[in-house]
Amino acid sequence: MFLREYPWSISYHTLDNDSWSDYNIYTGEEKEVTYEGEELDYSKLEEGVLQFYKKVCSGKEKIKKSIAKVISSYSNLAWESEYDASQDETTSFLLPCEELIKYLKLNFKEYDGCFYSGETLVSHYISTGIDSYALIFRKDYLDKFIKENNLVLFWEYYGEKQFFYEGHNQYWQEWNGILYLEDNEIKGSIGCKNI
Repeated sequence: MFLREYPWSISYHTLDNDSWSDYNIYTGEEKEVTYEGEELDYSKLEEGVLQFYKKVCSGKEKIKKSIAKVISSYSNLAWESEYDASQDETTSFLLPCEELIKYLKLNFKEYDGCFYSGETLVSHYISTGIDSYALIFRKDYLDKFIKENNLVLFWEYYGEKQFFYEGHNQYWQEWNGILYLEDNEIKGSIGCKNI
């Protein structure tokens, strides 16, 4: 898919089914599950025979339930040089998702990665160094999209830290949580647990 075809191209619409997905949480409940699999019969290996037998296993599975439908606000488009002789190195852009482009009637102008509504620059991609990049979006346009479509803007947070002390002893911490925007304030919480 080429950059200026996005999201109008047929190739983009093959990915369209993946745009909205369920946001699942664990309920704290479990259910008993049974599944069939195959296991290698090690007793036959010495004879040079690779043989499997059917095995039925059971166990507990954590139950999840969907609490919302979610969509990513952006897509990452990579234009790889190994497949295109018109450039020397790979180019990558973060672009607004199709829903934002269509709803706000965004279009390209002169520069790739910049989206306009009429003559107003609404969104653009910036790179601030190696592995440091962002998609910048005008807040008034994003607020309009969220309000008129009855949506909530949120961020899922996950981090992990490994600590070393006294020789080879180590331990880990995990941080996670959900932050969301409400009345122009970022709310939510971040939890931390030792592993």
